[in-house]
Amino acid sequence: MGGRRGVSLGRKGDRNMAVAATQQLAGLALALDNLPPVTELIADCRAEADVVLPPLPTTSLRGALLPALRDRAPALLEHPGRPLAGAGVTDRAPAALVLAPDTAAVGRRRFELSAGERLAVRLVLIGERAATCADAVVAALRVALAGGIGRARGGGGHVPFALRDVSPAPARAAAPAPARARIQLVTPARIVHGGRVCASLDGAALVAAAVRRADLLARVHGGGRLVPPGRVEPAIDTLGAAIAVAPVRRYSSRQGRAMTWPGLIGHVDVGGPDLPAAWPAIEFAARAGIGKATTFGFGRLSVSAAPDAGAAP
Repeated sequence: MGGRRGVSLGRKGDRNMAVAATQQLAGLALALDNLPPVTELIADCRAEADVVLPPLPTTSLRGALLPALRDRAPALLEHPGRPLAGAGVTDRAPAALVLAPDTAAVGRRRFELSAGERLAVRLVLIGERAATCADAVVAALRVALAGGIGRARGGGGHVPFALRDVSPAPARAAAPAPARARIQLVTPARIVHGGRVCASLDGAALVAAAVRRADLLARVHGGGRLVPPGRVEPAIDTLGAAIAVAPVRRYSSRQGRAMTWPGLIGHVDVGGPDLPAAWPAIEFAARAGIGKATTFGFGRLSVSAAPDAGAAP
């Protein structure tokens, strides 16, 4: 399980890194001790027959998992009861569970597996209460997979999956912010700005979304606010970007029809004076996801140092 941590501040000539409880961002103090702990698990799921899944396969899994969670892990779905009034925030609490596929087929019409092939799914539990539900979540996942997801190749009903193993995700070592960072949108991200899902994105908007996501999860599942109330406008430079809109088609059992949800895929390279201060929130979002519909598999990020200017992407 990941613990609460602050940003590491290096001293010149000193290899030891001091941990700070707060950091400044655009004149605001980030209360990093309020970030909730995050538990990341990798589920090894094996198809028992040839199967066709949506391009983002966790959109199918989520529909099967939710009823099983209601039966076996109801505490995970309970509203923590904390007020959520604030800029850009609704009164609906963000889920303490995030799903994300290790592999997706974004840009294609479907994701196919042959019998016995592996679907790796990340289960991310946010907060201390969610961590206590880990065994129940795994039990619910086993039930959901046994009931089947997707459709049999060539026509037919849902295809059962066997849950072979669930193991902790590899630990992520904390590191100071690079001078140039690359934020990769691994699965399509549905980031809202001005009440609408963004059709384009620059570095400042992406980093602001990461800070908002971390703040909201800290308020609901952690120790309280990450930033004081108000609009977050970090001083971030966009150093390069390759972003495209990726429409994700899924079937809604609740509405009884197919739906297309657009999201953004690609990467943004960022720098600027507020990058070191925002880095803990960016790293947190790389674990907890960003934007809307993270329980469906949207908004998975990875972060790394960006290539130097002029280097091959």
